[in-house]
Amino acid sequence: MSDKNGDSDALRTAYRNFAAREPEDAACKEFRVKKMSVPAAERIIRVYKKAPRFQKVLLMNQGGCGCSTVLQQMAENREQKKKRHILFFSLGDEINLADAEAPDILFGIYSRILRSMPALDFDPPLRDFRELTEPLLTESGIRERNMTMTDRVSFRFRTDHGFRKKLRARLKSGEDILRRSLEKICRQFSRTTRDCFLLSDTVFDRLREEEVSDNILLKLEGMKDREYKSEIRFLKSLEKRIGEVQLLHYKERILKKAWTEEAVDLLILADDTDKLSPRCAEKIFLEESAYLAEPDAEILYTAPLHIMYSPLFSHLKKNFAIETLRPLPISHADGNPDIRAVALLKKMIEKRMPNIFSAETADYLILRSGGVAGDLTSLIRACCRIALSEKSREIDRRIAETAVKDTADHCMRFFDAEEYGDAVKRIIRNKNSKGIGSKTLGRLLKYAFILEYTSPDDSSTAMQTDAHPRLKEALNRI
Repeated sequence: MSDKNGDSDALRTAYRNFAAREPEDAACKEFRVKKMSVPAAERIIRVYKKAPRFQKVLLMNQGGCGCSTVLQQMAENREQKKKRHILFFSLGDEINLADAEAPDILFGIYSRILRSMPALDFDPPLRDFRELTEPLLTESGIRERNMTMTDRVSFRFRTDHGFRKKLRARLKSGEDILRRSLEKICRQFSRTTRDCFLLSDTVFDRLREEEVSDNILLKLEGMKDREYKSEIRFLKSLEKRIGEVQLLHYKERILKKAWTEEAVDLLILADDTDKLSPRCAEKIFLEESAYLAEPDAEILYTAPLHIMYSPLFSHLKKNFAIETLRPLPISHADGNPDIRAVALLKKMIEKRMPNIFSAETADYLILRSGGVAGDLTSLIRACCRIALSEKSREIDRRIAETAVKDTADHCMRFFDAEEYGDAVKRIIRNKNSKGIGSKTLGRLLKYAFILEYTSPDDSSTAMQTDAHPRLKEALNRI
C-alpha cells in the first residue's frame, strides 16, 4: 500500500512540476534548460545593441515555445542590466487580454512603470496619474491619492468592464495626457547617464570607417564592452593590446570614438501580448500599432505568429524590428528525429520529474508534442491525470497514447476538414507551405493546426512547415 501511495505522490508532484509558472517563480530557474532559451535571448540582445535608440521589437511566436523564459533570460543578462533599467512583466497583469485596445496597452505600461519607480529609486509623478484618472477615482469610490491608488486603478481596469470602458474613453479623448505622462517618466530614467570609455559594436564600426586596420580591431576584441572610467587605465589597456607604436598612431581616433556619454534608458519586456484574443491581436498589431511605437523607451512586445501572414503586416516593419520564436525542429524533413532537439526536451522532462516513465514513452510524447514545449508539458499533465484516475502506478505507453488521442479528438472538433483538409495534406506531403494562400496559412497557424520550424543554425529563417502531430493523429482516424 505504501508503494502505491509513493507512486501517487510522484505523479502528483509531476503534475505540479509541469504546470505553467510565472517566470519569477524560483522553480523556473531550477527547471530551465538554458540551451532552449539562451540563443534566442542573445539574438534579441544583439538587435538592441546595433539598433537606434528607443528601438521597438516584435517577438513573433507560436504559443508554448518558451517566450516568457526567453524574456526572463534577457532580464537577467548582466550586460543588459548594467546598461539599462529593465522592466519585465506580463501585460496580462495590467490589462484584460480578452478585451483590449492599443490605448489599454500604453496605459498598462504606464501604470506598471509608475508602480515600479520607488523600487528603482525614482520618485513617481502621481500628479500626472491623478490628472489622467481623477474623474473616475471619486466616481468609483477610490479615496486613496497615494501609491495604493495606482494598484486600485490597475485592478479595476483589468477586472471591471464598465470601469475599463470609461477609462479607455478618457484615454482616447485625452491621448495627449497619456503620451505626455509616458514621456515624462521615460525621461526620468534616461537622465541617468554612463560616462566612460567603451569599445562596443557601434564603436568598432566607427573605427573601421576611420580606417583603423582589421588586425588592430581584432587585437582589441578582448576589451570589448568593458567600461573604463579612467583615461589612463584605458590607454594602458590599449597599449598592452596593440603596442606603444600603434597606440601613438591610433590614439586620438580611438579616444574620440570610444568616449561614451550614454543614457541609461528603460528596456521594457512586455510579455503575454501574444495571448491577446485573436480579434484584439489583429486589431492592435495590424491597425493600431503606431500607438505601441510611441513611448521613449526600448520595448519588446510579444505577438502571435499568424499575423505575419496578413497583408497589413508589412506596415509593422516601419516601426518594429521583427524577431521570431518557433518550436524546436524535432524531426528532419525526411521524418527522422532530430537527436539534439529531442535531447533538449528530454532534459526538460528530467529536470521536472525524472523516471516517471520509460525512455520510449518519453520519446513518444516528445514526438507527439511537435517540439512545442508547452504542448509537451500539457500532454504529461494529461498523462498524470489519467494515471491517477486509474490508480495506475506508472505512466506507460497505453496511458500516453490515451492522452494523445484525447488531444487529437479535441483538435478535430474545431478543425474544418472540408475547407482546410487539402491544404494540410499538401503541407504534410511537402513539408513546406509553398502554394498555400496567406489567409489559409494564417488561419492554420492561429489555431496551431500547423507548425513552422526554424533551422538550428539560423533561428530567424523558416526551415519547414508541418501539421501538428495531434492533427495528424486525428486525420489518421478519418
